[in-house]
Amino acid sequence: MYQGYNGTFSHQNENSLDFVMPEGTEILAAREGLVIDVLQSNNRSCPTRSCAPFGNYVSILHSDGTIAQYFHIQQNGAKVNIGDKVTKGQLIALSGNTGWSNGPHLHFVTFLPSSTGDKNRITIKTLFRTGDGKKAEFLEEKKSYSRAY
Repeated sequence: MYQGYNGTFSHQNENSLDFVMPEGTEILAAREGLVIDVLQSNNRSCPTRSCAPFGNYVSILHSDGTIAQYFHIQQNGAKVNIGDKVTKGQLIALSGNTGWSNGPHLHFVTFLPSSTGDKNRITIKTLFRTGDGKKAEFLEEKKSYSRAY
C-alpha cells in the first residue's frame, strides 16, 4: 500500500488507496455492478496535478448507489465497456501509469456522488478481506497485504 486514506501526496481529504503493482497487472472488480464510464485513450503521466486529466479509469456503479473508480490503467487497458454488468472478481482492466502518477500503481476510490450534481463527492473507506478471507480490515499506508483465498 503506497498511499492510504488522506495520504500526503495526492489524497488530501480523500478516502482513496494506491496499490503498487507492475504495469499490466490484472485489476479485478471489488464488487458487482454496472460499468458507467471508461477512459483508456491516454498515455501521459507526470507526478504533478497538471497530468490529472490524463488518467485512464473504469467506473462501476454498485446497487447501493456507490461508485468505485479504478485509476491509472494503461492505454487501451480496459477489459469492459460502458453498460457491461460485472461480477465481483471479474477482470476489468490492466494496471498502468497514466495521469497524475509518480509510478505504476492502481488508485482505488469509492464514493457517493454529490446530490447537487457538482463535482463534490463523499469518498468512503472500504473494507478489504485479507489473509485467508476471514478478516475484513481498512488497509493502511506503507503496509503489505496478501490474499490467500
